[in-house]
Amino acid sequence: MKRLKFYAIPLLIIFSAFCQAQKSSMDRSQKDIIFLDSISRTHKVKSYTLNTKNLYGINTEVNMYNVFNHSRGKDRGILLISVLPDFITDIYQEEPTNWAKVDYSSVQDRIMKDEDFVKIISSMNTVLLNPEQKTMKYRVLKKEGGDYFLSIRGSLVEYFRLEEYPPPLNVPYGVISISGNPVTVQEMLEMYKEKLPQKRFPSDIRFNPIRMQSPKPQIQRFYLSKKYKVKNEQAYQFWTLDVWNTVDGYNLRRGIDRFVYIPEKGIVGGSYDFYFEYYLGQQGKISYEKLWDNVLNEKVMLAEELK
Repeated sequence: MKRLKFYAIPLLIIFSAFCQAQKSSMDRSQKDIIFLDSISRTHKVKSYTLNTKNLYGINTEVNMYNVFNHSRGKDRGILLISVLPDFITDIYQEEPTNWAKVDYSSVQDRIMKDEDFVKIISSMNTVLLNPEQKTMKYRVLKKEGGDYFLSIRGSLVEYFRLEEYPPPLNVPYGVISISGNPVTVQEMLEMYKEKLPQKRFPSDIRFNPIRMQSPKPQIQRFYLSKKYKVKNEQAYQFWTLDVWNTVDGYNLRRGIDRFVYIPEKGIVGGSYDFYFEYYLGQQGKISYEKLWDNVLNEKVMLAEELK
């Protein structure tokens, strides 16, 4: 037994070193960074900045990047990348930041190639889009002057298909259709009270998520709410009928659950209740009544570039 133990110790050391080397190799090969300069060379990208003060009571911003999926002379979809403020690193600061300056050489091995980025679009642009496709596992790198900045948090990535479903056709989940009949959150809430009195309204953030049920797939989607002009261009505002069903993390399936869309410009405004609820609502920095008021009255942040 002693002899076996004598040989086992160096074998254990060698095995541990091998595992650590494998782990380090995997970490270096992980392609989880989207470099804006790189994708802008192969895709049409529109960027916008949203200020969060009026909607969430904290002076910070969200950086939005519309990456258009273009084919046969037409925009077929949008991969929306949203860089969200960091509430962890800056927990003791009044104004959370989105970016941290980095040395390019320290992150270059993690930058995905164009073919890897195209695979993200292809994997999300499936026959049936669903809320589970939304992710925050990618970070964004940008270059300003001679400096590089990496998003501190994983950025929200979600896909929107651009298709038209004129009434009375039902619009599938994940599709932006500007030809539908407008339906507001308030109107849908009244319908629930009248037709489904035994069910809780899925978008009401005040209810206990454990007791919430997802809406039926037939009605779970983006609803066109209203049309208006933004700097003489026709804008379309949408809201998402979906559930709050997570108590111990992000309600990521909601994504940018209210948004403003302008053809050719992309998504130029919206709300990120799932993210700010997780950090501000649970800390008591914003009330759930205020968040519900934002939902019910369909309040959004409009791009600073369009004001």
